[in-house]
Amino acid sequence: MKLKTQLEQLLPNIETIAKEQGFESELKLAIKNNHQFKLGLPLVGAFSSGKSTLINALLGEKLLSVEVTPETCLPTEIGYSKVEFIHLMNENQKIADLTRAQLKDQDYLLSLQKNINQDSTNVWIDVGLPHPVLERHKGLVLVDMPGWESGISEHSLAIDNYIQSSGAYAVVIQATDGTIRESIQQALTELKLFNKPIVLVITKADKINSDELPSVVKNITKAVTQYLDVSPLAVVTTTARKKDINGLEEALAKVVQQSDNIYQNMVLTDFYSLFDRIEKKLNILLNKENLTVEEVKTACDLIPEELTELKNQLKQLEQNIDQIIPSCVESTKVNLANNLKSQLNSLVTIMRNGGNIQTQVHNALRSAYLTTVELDFKPKIKRQLTSLQTGNDIDQINLNFENPKLENGLNKVDSFGLQLLSAFITKIALQIPILKPFAPFIYAVASIFGSKLEQDHQREQENEHYKQHILTTLIPQIMIQVEPKIQESFNNMVLRVKQEITLESERNAEDKQQALVELQKKLSAAKKQDSMQKQKYKENLDQMLEIRAKLK
Repeated sequence: MKLKTQLEQLLPNIETIAKEQGFESELKLAIKNNHQFKLGLPLVGAFSSGKSTLINALLGEKLLSVEVTPETCLPTEIGYSKVEFIHLMNENQKIADLTRAQLKDQDYLLSLQKNINQDSTNVWIDVGLPHPVLERHKGLVLVDMPGWESGISEHSLAIDNYIQSSGAYAVVIQATDGTIRESIQQALTELKLFNKPIVLVITKADKINSDELPSVVKNITKAVTQYLDVSPLAVVTTTARKKDINGLEEALAKVVQQSDNIYQNMVLTDFYSLFDRIEKKLNILLNKENLTVEEVKTACDLIPEELTELKNQLKQLEQNIDQIIPSCVESTKVNLANNLKSQLNSLVTIMRNGGNIQTQVHNALRSAYLTTVELDFKPKIKRQLTSLQTGNDIDQINLNFENPKLENGLNKVDSFGLQLLSAFITKIALQIPILKPFAPFIYAVASIFGSKLEQDHQREQENEHYKQHILTTLIPQIMIQVEPKIQESFNNMVLRVKQEITLESERNAEDKQQALVELQKKLSAAKKQDSMQKQKYKENLDQMLEIRAKLK
């Protein structure tokens, strides 16, 4: 990870400038994010697709249990460490040290988790091993995940957490499936939204006739590519139980090659935001327009007025953003209905066999919501912010979601206003919507599948009956139940958008005022040394620009 190494070499320089300009606390937060960065590679697949067996084969030892049940499976992170450790973790601390035997005993882990009253959505196992394979790919953390279609809401929330924190994914599909299951189709649809690099691992190849295997691999690869709209970084065919995992290490190496892009999106955006603030302050202090003390004082006195004016404009923006919600709710409902209709045949099969389709409804809802957020909600928010910019006499901002940039420079009448949005746009672009409110709904959906359907199942055996029941009764009932939760989720997202805009505007007003006050004092107290001080500011600014250039 060249960029991470480069940043850490430049940190002393960055710390000096941040301290001089009063941004120490902000830098500490960015450094903390840098320290916590992991190049995570979750293995995603259906339950019993061979994920744990694959990791065991890679390590050449039976580290993980392959007899787990969907109810007891916890995410397990495995990375390189000079000293072996196995910890049960939550987001705040280590909960317990574990032995290898306890790691394999999923029932023990579940009971331990319950005994200490931990929220299972925030619990995982952290494993460090002095293993040569892990050392060769140092920095990469393999994550053995619960099955995507386990139907357990805690597992779905754990998967959501890893979508947010991981830079790439290994999609594990067993060759015996012949194609990709509907649950994995929806998983790929979600991963596509977040533009995550994918490695495709096809397991259990020995269970397919050798003559048929190339065709099966081709079909699975083609299907995955169609859902992602891009080819996987690598395609590996394995027979893990026979230790045949040729190509897996090469695939891991390709993920590591993506580390700089992943690191830039997950870590450097915080530093870029900080650099923007420092550079903005330094440009004010440089006083390139040679403002007098009186002019600086006037500009400083105008800031409360500018902030009031901006807040008045933001009120209109907030009203416009509120108007986005109804269309997004409807879009989510349409997406959900389409997702369910696309699974009509499999839903019929499940219901004819007396099964429960909660899992299918849950996954369809996740996919519908995320699709609306990424393809509808965020673009509309972006357009609103852009229109507000255009209405202000300020420099245009590059609102590229991946790498937001700001133009440097300061106008006398610069409304600090919407230069504040660069950091905010980054947060909105990278933020994963909170899906937790849907969890209680999923359990409530069970009431739809009541005794009447069971009686109908006994009376009717024709597929058409079930299809019509799904289309005319079940889907409309689902829509009625989900709409309040969808509405609530978008309301919460809009509230966070408004809060971020307000915080950014107030913070930038404060930054500008502090810089102008500092400039005013310096102009008043040390006019004779103004040229020397300018040189110092110029050096700092040049250093910041040089640091930024080196981290691209």
